[in-house]
Amino acid sequence: MKNFVFLFCAIALSAFVSCDDDGPYEDYLVARPIVQDAISFKAEAIDITEPVAIVSSGKIYAYQDYIFVNDVNLGFHVLDNKNPSAPESIAFIKLEGNFDISIKDD
Repeated sequence: MKNFVFLFCAIALSAFVSCDDDGPYEDYLVARPIVQDAISFKAEAIDITEPVAIVSSGKIYAYQDYIFVNDVNLGFHVLDNKNPSAPESIAFIKLEGNFDISIKDD
């Protein structure tokens, strides 16, 4: 009998509890794509130039006789590593918006 009274009281009290629709939750815009046509992107954002100074280095990869240094949000520096005691910077691959570099399948 005590269980029945307790269950009845619990159900009756739950009727007085409600959810507040104006809680602390809000909608957030997490990511918004930047849209640009391929022709203007290739003309403006991708280029191979003479070596430039490293601004903000990221990951570094050694591949065969080359070293690739990621310059965050700017591109990749290519260094010739045939003489490991004196690597020579040979090119800069401009690729705006990059944050990482990887090499796959040789």
